[in-house]
Amino acid sequence: TTKFNIGAREVYYPELTKGAISIIPEYNGALLTTSVDKTSTATSTDDVNAALKAKLPSTAEILNASAAQDKDSITVTQANAAKYHLTSISDLSSVAKTWVIGGPSEFQTRADGIVGLKKVYGLTFKSFSPLDESGPITLSALQSGKVQAADVFTTTPQIITDKLVSLSDPKNMFAAQNVLPLVYKKAASAKVVSTLNSVSAKLTTAGLLAMDKSLSIDHKSYTEVASTWLSQNGLK
Repeated sequence: TTKFNIGAREVYYPELTKGAISIIPEYNGALLTTSVDKTSTATSTDDVNAALKAKLPSTAEILNASAAQDKDSITVTQANAAKYHLTSISDLSSVAKTWVIGGPSEFQTRADGIVGLKKVYGLTFKSFSPLDESGPITLSALQSGKVQAADVFTTTPQIITDKLVSLSDPKNMFAAQNVLPLVYKKAASAKVVSTLNSVSAKLTTAGLLAMDKSLSIDHKSYTEVASTWLSQNGLK
């Protein structure tokens, strides 16, 4: 059976650990710091997964993490990425002082925001523009040139439609948010494990982004989008 719209992690996590829910797709970083170990400072995929395996209650386990991540990113237009040869956050060192960066208001004071950009990457921007959370205001500001860089989630469909570029984060300022299955151990048969791991092995951020576009921009059904992805990846 499937249950949708079951609420926040605070609701479903305890249900999974006692077996009322067998499997739920999760983001490893958010799972770790909100429910499993709120004091953890792990940021890389390997470190986050190791921390989860060490701290999860004995009734639950994570299966293999996919490469797909839905996380914050510093995003620029394709035109600026090409003009200034930008592929990673580190590359912004040559332009940051003349650029305005945008994001939700809390981005200005977060350790994984303006503070982290200075501490981790040594970047000081000309100014900060408070916008929305990876929404239409932020995307419009990027497109119009009001800001030259912005905090945008890596699965925001407009990355494709607006021709945006999410810069890589080689120093892991933004904690990993890999998609992975969280399972109740007693429900995790060999078939369940092998099936879910085969999906995780194929799922990438680009694939997740394309599926999000199909759903929210092209208005396709979840069933159609998932079925197409499975066929394209030899899993159907």
